[in-house]
Amino acid sequence: MGFPVADTGSVTEDTGVVGGFLSTSGDVDYFVTDDTGQWTAETISGSYGGGLVIDSDGVWTYTALNDHPAIDALDDGDTLTEVFTVTSLNGTTTVTITINGA
Repeated sequence: MGFPVADTGSVTEDTGVVGGFLSTSGDVDYFVTDDTGQWTAETISGSYGGGLVIDSDGVWTYTALNDHPAIDALDDGDTLTEVFTVTSLNGTTTVTITINGA
């Protein structure tokens, strides 16, 4: 039996904006064993007008509003971080998103 491993992602202000949203995606996994169907599918609200959506296989997508005041206030080199706790049958782990200023 494996255990859940943390995952990370990042977006950059004003880069790859679709429909007003920044987005990135990934796949949180188990260490050693197959985690197919082991995750709690859910949508978790974020602090910047979007959030994290994860499916039962651990595939996640993060979105944030590009024009959210906190993101809009970022300068080049500044960052914001959002941390989401996700749940599997073998425990919890985190998905950490870094928002980079431009």
